Amino acid sequence: MLLRAANGMSVSDEVQQLSVFYDDFNYDILAAQLLILRKFFTASTPSTVTEIAKTLNSNGGVSLLLTEVVRLVKLSLVTRATSASAERSFSALRRLKTHRRSTVEQPRLILTTCYFTLPQGPYRTA
Repeated sequence: MLLRAANGMSVSDEVQQLSVFYDDFNYDILAAQLLILRKFFTASTPSTVTEIAKTLNSNGGVSLLLTEVVRLVKLSLVTRATSASAERSFSALRRLKTHRRSTVEQPRLILTTCYFTLPQGPYRTA
């Protein structure tokens, strides 16, 4: 949605869909601020949300004016990190659930998964 808005495309449908899932935003203000966001990218077209974040940070008080857009940028940048940790957990589970270990019962499987996925598992000592 941010990339589409920065590139001058309509995002009214995306703003409407966002309002269904998140109640953290003022959607009227967000829609207006996304229209303003287009003006910062008239000479260039951003290809990542990180580029949008850098532009907002480099233009002094713009982040104070576009508060809802800044909140959406932060949410977009944080979501990827949490997805990576979930992927690591599923990869560890796949390694544990081999053909020979498919008979492992649920409590032991949970403990073993925690041991391999957490930086310092619940039973690891320093």
